[in-house]
Amino acid sequence: MKEPATTTKPDSPEQVRITEHTQSKRLPLTMFVRVLLFLSLFGCIALVLFDFFPALLPLLTHGPVSALPLLLVGLAYLVLQLRLRPRPLELLKRVMLASAFILWGLDQLLPVGPLATTLGDIVIVLYIIDLALMMRDALLTQKPVA
Repeated sequence: MKEPATTTKPDSPEQVRITEHTQSKRLPLTMFVRVLLFLSLFGCIALVLFDFFPALLPLLTHGPVSALPLLLVGLAYLVLQLRLRPRPLELLKRVMLASAFILWGLDQLLPVGPLATTLGDIVIVLYIIDLALMMRDALLTQKPVA
């Protein structure tokens, strides 16, 4: 069976040039996000190895090892928003999520005390608000059951 022909016009040379220019400007940003994401995933592996084999990283304590992937993935997600350019409300939600990861990473580096407790509580609030907004969006877009 033959597929129907599409009727889309080819891009004009000007449109192609603008698209290529935009993509070339975004490439360093995309690569930076990918590097941060790769490093955060590598940090996760280091974290699990540290938990099971602490002698592998004898000079480090658990705090920096657990903070690194959180800080890196939060930063990667924050920088990604520069590339994606979401609408304002979506940007706010994404910045809250990235901030929660970054603050959680910072919390891992703090000694036990009131500041660490408060920072941990702020992280909890950010995660709860983010999840509540996601659930709200899901409920608003849900199709009614007939």
